[in-house]
Amino acid sequence: EASDDYGGPFRESLTVMCNELQSEALDLLIPVPNAANEVGTNREKWTINPANHRLPMYDFIGVLMGVAIRSRTVIPLDLPSSIWKSLVSKGPHPSDVEGIDQHTYQSIQMMSAVTDEQSCQDMFGDTILDAFATRAVTGEEVALVPEAARIPVTFHNRTLFAEVAMGFKVRECAVQLQALRAGLTSIVPEQYLALFTWQELESMICGQPEVDIDRLKRQAVYEGYQQSSKEIKDFWAVLESFDTAQRSLFLKFVWGRARLAVKDEAFSTPLKIQRLEKAEPDKYLPLSHTCFFSIELPTYSTRTIMAQRLLYAITHCQAIDTDFTTAALDSRDTNWHT
Repeated sequence: EASDDYGGPFRESLTVMCNELQSEALDLLIPVPNAANEVGTNREKWTINPANHRLPMYDFIGVLMGVAIRSRTVIPLDLPSSIWKSLVSKGPHPSDVEGIDQHTYQSIQMMSAVTDEQSCQDMFGDTILDAFATRAVTGEEVALVPEAARIPVTFHNRTLFAEVAMGFKVRECAVQLQALRAGLTSIVPEQYLALFTWQELESMICGQPEVDIDRLKRQAVYEGYQQSSKEIKDFWAVLESFDTAQRSLFLKFVWGRARLAVKDEAFSTPLKIQRLEKAEPDKYLPLSHTCFFSIELPTYSTRTIMAQRLLYAITHCQAIDTDFTTAALDSRDTNWHT
């Protein structure tokens, strides 16, 4: 891609890195078990892969988080509460296990709740589990003690099993989390992190997953249009009709980032909506300038056409090719139908 970096390509590069981290392209992060099992909450989250021991890579993820804080650039990482709590030195709670692996959590809680041996036999039989083992977030069976395969879980050792299993689940990714935190604190002083709750840290780094159109309206300025212009009313109506994923694509198209910061004062520049003058506007796509958080909008004849052109642009035109080279300017002025 050809680009002159006034901030847009930088934000875009961080977004692309996060998208790659949360994909099958790498195995540093993996979908939470709730996603694979299609149960419970947080199915959109990605968690650390405890089977991956390339610790410098987790250190780099921490550095990426630190850069996001220092540059006030939110990045689209969907991580569970257990990770954020570890970063602010608040250890994960068993309830955090339920938030990513409901099946395992409920099975541990179920055997802990049984207090009567007959009820235990009625529910599980003589043996609750054939081995003193549990499932990792990768889905692999993990021995909790030496010779685990020879030690069945019964009514008499069920509480010990539940304690050991929950302890394993809470500390499952401790080594990788330590590396991630080291990377973060190499950019942001450790004592600074202690000032925040895990929710505040997540918000600082990741912003809000939901793109609030009313917040965008408050930040908008117009050039060649007025707030009362028909095209502007159509524009906001189209954005409001978009789902969450499409709104994120729009934000990425105009700003190089997929999320909004938490507070209005964090906007470094307003959203500029400019009139794009064309003889046959319905044939042209909108143009964006991610460095300057701006979009050039043709005077489309109908709201339907505006929705079609805008949706096509945000879905298929992610390359940064409308900068200041001759080739880029030629590309910008090409009729999209030809």
